[in-house]
Amino acid sequence: MSVMNDIYNYKERKKYLKSVLLNHVASGFCILEFGLSSASVPTNPTVVKSSGYNFTEAALEGLKGGLHKTAVQGPRSGDEKYRLSFYFKRSASLAA
Repeated sequence: MSVMNDIYNYKERKKYLKSVLLNHVASGFCILEFGLSSASVPTNPTVVKSSGYNFTEAALEGLKGGLHKTAVQGPRSGDEKYRLSFYFKRSASLAA
């Protein structure tokens, strides 16, 4: 039973944020998991799943640029992890 409690508690410490849709030269996605410092700065971002290196780099830049801030509001626990999905839509104007 202790193992099940540990799994349940781990899942409870994750918050799934509203996804971000960005125009890009190709279509793809990247899901990042990260913590937040007391100043709401993302810490220890890790890639959960990605369509490739370019999408990972773009998602990390978006996270660093503050795209998570509108989704993270209110009180939070120091050990919470957040998951943010970035979806990239192919834009003809960017692909040219």
